[in-house]
Amino acid sequence: MTRLFAKYPLITKLILVLSAWSLAAVSLHLSLNGEHKAFYYALGAVDLLLALAVLIYLVFKKDLLDKIIKGINLKLGLFALICACFAAQQLAESSLWGFSATMRLPVALLLVPACFAWIYLFWQHAGTFLLKIYKSFSKFERLFFFIASALICVGIFVLFSMTNIFFSTVTPQGTEVSYDVIFTSDTSMVFFQKAFVNINSPQNYCDQPLFAVFSAPFAIPAELLSKLFYIIPNSNAILLQMMQAVLLVFTLILHSKMLGSSRFLFLAIASYPFLLWVFPVEQLIFSLFWLTLLIYAYTQKHEHCDLFYTSAVGSIVTTGVLLPLLHKKHLVKDILKAAFTFFSITVLFGQLGNVLDIYTYKAMMRFSGGGLSLYEKLGQFLSFVASCFVKPPTKFGSNIEGFPAILLENASLEYIIGSGLILLLCALSFVVNKKSPYTKICIGWALFSLILLGFLGWGAAENGMVLYSLYFGWCFIALIANLSKKIPKLPGMILLCLITGAMAFVNLRALAELVLFGVKNYHY
Repeated sequence: MTRLFAKYPLITKLILVLSAWSLAAVSLHLSLNGEHKAFYYALGAVDLLLALAVLIYLVFKKDLLDKIIKGINLKLGLFALICACFAAQQLAESSLWGFSATMRLPVALLLVPACFAWIYLFWQHAGTFLLKIYKSFSKFERLFFFIASALICVGIFVLFSMTNIFFSTVTPQGTEVSYDVIFTSDTSMVFFQKAFVNINSPQNYCDQPLFAVFSAPFAIPAELLSKLFYIIPNSNAILLQMMQAVLLVFTLILHSKMLGSSRFLFLAIASYPFLLWVFPVEQLIFSLFWLTLLIYAYTQKHEHCDLFYTSAVGSIVTTGVLLPLLHKKHLVKDILKAAFTFFSITVLFGQLGNVLDIYTYKAMMRFSGGGLSLYEKLGQFLSFVASCFVKPPTKFGSNIEGFPAILLENASLEYIIGSGLILLLCALSFVVNKKSPYTKICIGWALFSLILLGFLGWGAAENGMVLYSLYFGWCFIALIANLSKKIPKLPGMILLCLITGAMAFVNLRALAELVLFGVKNYHY
């Protein structure tokens, strides 16, 4: 490859530009469907023009290909090439699904160079950063990482063998239930539409326009590995969720490091959001993972914070509000740099039409609490805060299609009082720890959850705020854990053990009930 580039530098650069431009064109496919086609076609044309300009700048001005070829790591290069071939095949299949495999093959081959550059550069930068973080783990953190990951992976293997409620939600009669089985989650659609590896998946809405761009480098190896274990039923779902579980444990340790206390780990791993969302094949874990890496990158003054901002915001756009909480100075400069990086990657992957899809944004407003009073929305928010620690009031009933589902009930007065106490303790934690930058981020994120969920009522229309408990819950747990550090060591540890034990008892019991419900109603 190095010799080919040295002999034909212009040709190899043009091949990369053509391949990457084709990647942008292929990724436009779903954005051009449905109503308002003229609007989407116009955005598609603008996207392709901007993508070509960005590619010419990166390849010919910034010497992108030179940096890949001249410093290439052969092992990483081989790994990236294998993943790139699979990614190219998936993209060609999703964009040209009406054509034969013979017709899709030339498109897939054309996409390989761009997919290789994407995956190689991802692991070259993100992989190095993640490895550096892992090397900074203490002995306890490494032990916790391996033990927790191993136990959860065993749990995933066992539970996925008992019921499909966590990945495909298919009834014994063979009927696929697409959504709203575990609260308001879309587990079955996320899994069957391959949202983790398919940029064109309908699950990657305008609120998650670059989700697959940053999840695919993790999900593709898991899917490829599952093909080696094809004799194991549901190996694809099992390995995909095992990968997510490991990332979630890694994420919790990062928050513990930033807080400077392992007390966070014990509270977090016994919490309801962790024990609930570590099993379903959902997009929640990646959103939290990239959000956490963004915070960590800024606190460590990483040189590529704009890339982590793009991965976090691309995975879920609401994370964008973090930037004012993270910056120390030069806010305008940081925002402009982050915005430029975000929109450059957006156009390179053909997602400009998705990001600027005003019609889908408008349609998604049905999930807000526009028809509810402020009192009702705040009541749901209070219930949500407590659900970040312990199981909320639930019942087993039927979803809108009449299939068995787990549903939220209205919170009792005692539960709401408990939520109020949690909020008071969080406020107290901020007062006594207000000099800590991480504490300021936590309280800012908690206030944002109040605005988005409590006042705007996002998720209130379906009484489904528990869906966001993993995304927001860490800040409440961190504030409580930080406050507990003010208690003398021995009494504090005894109190922590009692609270953690009580949480684990309630939440593990709730998980067991959910599993039994799944075994009864959702299996092949």
